[in-house]
Formats: sequence, structure tokens, C-alpha cells
Amino acid sequence: MSGRTLWYIITPVFWPAPGGGAMYTKLLAEALANDGADVVVATEAFPDTAKLERTHLGSGCVVIDRLFPLRAGRAVVDWRSYAAYARQNVLMPSLPARLARAVRQNGADRAVVLVHSSFFYKRSVLPWILEGMRRVLPDATRLIVDVRDPLFDESLVPLFAQFDAAIGCSRMISERMRALLPDGVDVVHVPIPFEAGTPPGDDEVAVALAEHGLRSVPYVLNPNGIFEAKRYPEMLDAVRALRRMPGHEDTVLLTIGRSRDWKARDQAAVADGVLRYIGIVPNRTALALAKGAKATLILSLVEGMPRSALETLALGKPIVAPPIAEFLEHIPASVVQSGDPGEIARQIVRVSEQSAAERYPVEVHSMASLVAAYRALEPGVAAKPGD
Repeated sequence: MSGRTLWYIITPVFWPAPGGGAMYTKLLAEALANDGADVVVATEAFPDTAKLERTHLGSGCVVIDRLFPLRAGRAVVDWRSYAAYARQNVLMPSLPARLARAVRQNGADRAVVLVHSSFFYKRSVLPWILEGMRRVLPDATRLIVDVRDPLFDESLVPLFAQFDAAIGCSRMISERMRALLPDGVDVVHVPIPFEAGTPPGDDEVAVALAEHGLRSVPYVLNPNGIFEAKRYPEMLDAVRALRRMPGHEDTVLLTIGRSRDWKARDQAAVADGVLRYIGIVPNRTALALAKGAKATLILSLVEGMPRSALETLALGKPIVAPPIAEFLEHIPASVVQSGDPGEIARQIVRVSEQSAAERYPVEVHSMASLVAAYRALEPGVAAKPGD
């Protein structure tokens, strides 16, 4: 099938918002446009950004439609959360009309609607408007759910079954969906896009350490914030155990990212010298801090494929990583082997003292090699990508 394709991506976050999800969608949108598709991203408003942005790339274009309220799905539960989420649901019924307008404006004769699965984790009107989006181009629209969470609730299976295809960003997610979804839904494993870029130099590391008072402070980096679902308490316990080992008495847990679950225990950890929390930092600073760390510590079991782990591995720096199939295959000695704080502490020492970090093939995440897998999901494309 010839002609123009419109990708309509519905996602909770987009660059310059922090986090791997925001960067993933940016890389995907730009790669699709460079490959000749037109892309519209319906996402949240974000400070200091235009409500509507249009960028021409290659032979396609990317339009960012900042339709939803900022952080409508945030973890903090208060009146602002409920108000933002309610407003987002009021705005969602406009999506079919917005898709139809984008189809007309771009002269598209087929469309892909890619929906981030997190929109279904709370009650939403979105399931009721999916068919309205399909009717924009009834014979040339594919609905695809993009699943990033390996622990998605099985109650979501009937919702996911409404889609033509489901993308899993890791083997674990793809295998779980294949076991749960009906045969009519194509389940495709497409690794998360990742571009390593230029690593920070020693001068950048020195500047980052000086800026945050870390010049002479040994630290283990936690890139996942104060977030209990990502096993932050276990990280804190592991560093306490590490500080009881000779030669590591002054090591701190340097934490960057959001403070979703800040408690009195964390204020006490700061007072005790165990924790340094510096909040959200620019990506270059995060990379510099990863390069200067004894090791990066990622214990989360709710990640399909953590971008921060790929960033550390691309730097060739020590990491204690979650037990994801891809990591077990390529970097087994770096995969967390126990839930015991003392054993995690000993593993931090082992990976930080090894002569060379284990190598993970980050090149399999190159967007240049993955864009064909996404485009194979378009209506009228005979071949479908496999694992």
C-alpha cells in the first residue's frame, strides 16, 4: 500500500518531561518522521512549552499536541490529582475528531493509533472512544497498545484485546501478553529505543560532583527517585549494610528523580549521612553522576527495560541491575541475586571492583534498527516483525 501514514501517539509524557517514557516517545516520533511518516503526539501540557508544536523531519513531520493537564496521573492523591484526572477524561472524547483532522491535514490514507497502556491503569473514558478512532479510517486504521509494565493487572486483558496489536518493550512483557491475549492480537517485542550519544567527559563529571558537593564523597547512584514501588527502601538498607563494611563507611546513596514517597525515615537518613537526595537533574548531569559512582543500583521489578540501566551500561560503568531476561543473558554477574541487604552490599563491592564491566549490546536498541519493526505494524504491510 502506497501513500502517507499518520501515527497518532497517545502518551502521558513527552520530552522535555523527565524520565525514560518521555525520551522514548521523542525518539520514536522523530524516527518515524525521518522515515517518511507523519506523527501527532497527544500528551500532557508541560511548563515553558508551546501547546502545539510542529517540526518537519525528513519527509515527515511531528506535531506535539499538549492536550492533557500536567501530571494528571501522578502518584500523589489529593484534590489536584482528582481535578487533573477528571479534566483529562473530559478532554479524551475529543481524540477521534482530532485524529480525523490530522488525517485530513496530512493527506493520510492510513493511520496507526498507538496508546500507552498506563492510560488504562485507572478508570478512564478512553476504552469507550477507541472504536470512534477506528472509524476515522475504518479499513486502514490499526489500534496498538504499547505496554511498558511487566506487572500489568490481568483485569486489563479484555481492554488490551480490543487492539489489533500489542507492543512489549522486553521479552518478559511480550511473553506474558502472548500467554494472556487472544490469538487475534499480534504481540510484538520491540526493544525500547535508546541512543547512547556522547558520554560525559571527566571535566563534566568534575563539574557535576562539585555542583552537588560530592567531590570527595563515595556514593552509589539510585536514578529512580524516592519511589517504594521501585524498591527504594531496599536500596537504603543495602547502603546501610555497605557502610558497615571496611573501606565503605562513608558511602552514601545518591538519589535523583522524584520524591514520590518521601517519609520521616528519609529525613533521618539524610541526617545520618546515609542519603543524599538532589531531585530531578538534567540528563547530562545524571550521566555524569553515573560515571562518577561506585555503581548504579536499580532493583525495580516493575520496569520492562529501564533506560537508566541502558545509560549506565553504555558508559561501561558498574551496575546492579534487575532480573530482566535480557540482562540475565548478557550481564548475569551484574543482575541482583538476593533481596538480602548484606548480599546486595557485597554485590555492589564485587561489581565496583571488577576489572571491566560486563558488556550489554546496547546497539540492539538503536532507533535506526527498530523503526522498521514499528512501520511493519502499519495497515496494509504484509510482513509483521518478530522477536
